[in-house]
Order: sequence, then structure tokens, then C-alpha cells
Amino acid sequence: LEKIKLILLPELFLKKHSVYDFGILDFKNKSNYKVIITQSLFYSMLFKRIYSDADVYMLEEGLSSYTTRTISRKRRNTAYNLLNKILFRGLADEIKGQLLYEEEIFTGDKSTIPINKLPKIDEDETKVLKAIFGNQNNVIYHNNEVVYLGVPLSGLRGLLKNPRKCKTNFEKNCEDILHCTLRSFLKKSIIYRKHPLEKERDIDITENICIDIENNMWELEAADFVNEDSILISFFSTAAFTPKLLYGKEPYLLFLYKLIREPVFHADQVVDGLRRCYFRPEKIMVPETITELLTLIEGLERGEAVEQYEG
Repeated sequence: LEKIKLILLPELFLKKHSVYDFGILDFKNKSNYKVIITQSLFYSMLFKRIYSDADVYMLEEGLSSYTTRTISRKRRNTAYNLLNKILFRGLADEIKGQLLYEEEIFTGDKSTIPINKLPKIDEDETKVLKAIFGNQNNVIYHNNEVVYLGVPLSGLRGLLKNPRKCKTNFEKNCEDILHCTLRSFLKKSIIYRKHPLEKERDIDITENICIDIENNMWELEAADFVNEDSILISFFSTAAFTPKLLYGKEPYLLFLYKLIREPVFHADQVVDGLRRCYFRPEKIMVPETITELLTLIEGLERGEAVEQYEG
């Protein structure tokens, strides 16, 4: 009901939430705005209600933009789709294209949704971003090459193909997998990069890790400290893709999502796309069993090449 009200009266919503002087939005002259760039279908619907002639482009919002979750009607609830179809004549479906860093990873139909490529971030731009966001020197990354990229374990459900059908002990299973992974590193110290939405209980799991407490943007940490020898671990996280998408870097990636035993929406297709972008695709590892996981960790700790790994 709240969303219906917002869509029926979008000006009131935008007036309440606008960061800038609201006068810059000209509601009277509808021809002033020809392009809408947004990360949200809902926001695109709000602006299209005001500027009906404008073209909508979806701006990358992490992996959801590559798996089509941000644009797929199938991932929306029934009320949203009925509202879109009956009241707004498919307004939310009028997408002209997407702005993405890597077209190769996109799993949707490129013929119906054209891709506009975003440029990599260069050194000068990184300096500007550091100044804007107050990036602090994070000494723990100087001598540690293994980083676990945290995620709220409860939030992993939302990444599944059928989140309502997964087992009731899903979070406990994920926690056990995480414990096993981090405790299996015996020779290398691990940085635990906490997700902003992650609860403290999700990270209080073992003593062989160093918690990153600086809260610098991961995108900027990746610019400075991630290199070809870095090892990034995640279940299925946008942060693992960031070094390649933004800077063209190729760290080792260890994904844990297949150990969950629940299908993650379009995960295999996205990872396969990332492999096609890597010069050494064997550096991207997706173990299917705990035994395979332990073998991979042992090889990474010995510093051995992983050319034989076929994924």
C-alpha cells in the first residue's frame, strides 16, 4: 500500500527524499529530462511517472545486475507485477539498456537489453574517491593475502533460486561451511572483511583471523592491496568480482556457494562469465565437496599453481 501511494504521488516522495534543492527537478517541463539512470526498477517507475518520455538505463548494482535479478519480473512479487501491468501498463519494463563493467558476465538476453560498458577506474580517479570517502591506511592488508568477504548468513537465502524452499537449518549449514573453511588455513593468516549488514555473531567464529575494523570502502581497499597473489574467499559476493570489474586485477577466487547444496540464482553462469574474462581462468575455484575444498586450500597454502583445476 505504501508503494502504491508513492507511485500514485511520486512528486511527494521525491520531495521528501531528494538530497539536493528540490527546485532542480522541473515537474512542469516534462521535456527537460530525456534519460533516467537508476539501480532500481521501483525508482525508474517513480521517475517515469513524471517524465514519461525519458529512456531508462539500469546502472550496475553488483552481481544482481549480472544475474538479471534487478530487471527480472519473475523475481518480483505478484502485487508488484499486477500493479505494473494493470495501473501502469508495463511502465517498469521499459528498460533501454544497462550500464555494466563487464558485458561477458551478463546472463540475460543482450539482444533485448543492450549493454553499455562502464570504464575501468584509473589511479587518478581512485585518489579522488579516497579523498571523498576519507579512506584510512589499513595496515592489516600489508602482510595478509587471504581475505574472507563476509555476508549476513541470513541474507544468503535471498540469493537462492528458490529461497522459500530451502532447508530450515540453512544458516547453520552456511556457518559450518564457513568454520571449516577458515580453520583449514594453517599457514596463512586471514582477514575477515565484515559486511556492513553483518551481525557480530556472524564473525565471532575462530581465532586465526584478523577482523578488518577500519570500514574503508572495499572498492578502494581492492585498488591498493589486492594483487595477483591475493586469495579472496566468499560464498557468492559482488566484492569478489570487484578487483576484476573495476581494475582488471585477477586474484585467486574461492567460491563456497556449491557447498550449500542449494541452487544459487544464475551463480554458475556468472562465474563462468568471469572465467572467460580471466587470463588464467583456473584461478577461479568452486569446490563441490568439503574434500575438494580442503585439497584446494592445501594447494593454495603451498603456493602451488592450480592449472589442473577445472572447476
